[in-house]
Amino acid sequence: MNVSVVIEDVYTFWFSHITLDEHLTLPTLSDNKRWFMRDAAFDQECRHVPSFTKFGPILTHLKQENVTKSSILHTFNPQTARAWLSLTILLDQLPRNCYRDAESAVVFTFFDPLAQAIAEHAINAGIPSEDPDIRYRLALRFWFYLPLIHSEDLTLQDRACALYDGMTDAINTVLDSPDNKSSLLPEQERKYCETLRSHRNAVEELCTLHKRVQKDHRDPIVRFGRFPHRNLVLGRISTPEEEKFLKEGKGFA
Repeated sequence: MNVSVVIEDVYTFWFSHITLDEHLTLPTLSDNKRWFMRDAAFDQECRHVPSFTKFGPILTHLKQENVTKSSILHTFNPQTARAWLSLTILLDQLPRNCYRDAESAVVFTFFDPLAQAIAEHAINAGIPSEDPDIRYRLALRFWFYLPLIHSEDLTLQDRACALYDGMTDAINTVLDSPDNKSSLLPEQERKYCETLRSHRNAVEELCTLHKRVQKDHRDPIVRFGRFPHRNLVLGRISTPEEEKFLKEGKGFA
């Protein structure tokens, strides 16, 4: 396995549908649908995408080797923000496309803890909040926070809440800053800020959406201490209150 190729292929594949660079700063609803709307064809691409690394076999290999955070870091050795981002997506998002329904237990029991450990490592290193190619780009930054909202640990959910608030605050600072203040930033980062300020309403709507998704994940952990929609595949018995919650269509993948 050529890990440098795997990492580059994850990034190229995951963002291949975004043809305009400014959409990495401010993705459209259509951009987001590819990632979050269930689609059997896209799932199949994730497993065996033509012309790219076969991500399905890579994930199977990682599971068979029973890799740990330490071995993942040793093997992939991410040195750039883009590499950290790709590794997070490989462990947190691609398993959700490659293992559906009855197979999804491996996502929750094996890949999620790994993704959370890697994401926390990157977060603690300041990658999403400080790297100039990540911090103001709304199609990139939030991937580091998704592993935390996928956790059934309320402490991680609370940390995710603070991180989403921090992301929103950083973006609001950009929106409210005068143009001349951005002139102190490197040219490329200045362009990101200009894109955000030029589409203020869309930016605010997207930040609100991110915050709502974060809250929708935290609420069942506060209420039940777990995600009821995982009970069946994990062999857990749902309580009457959880069954009512699921019948109301409040579960998610």
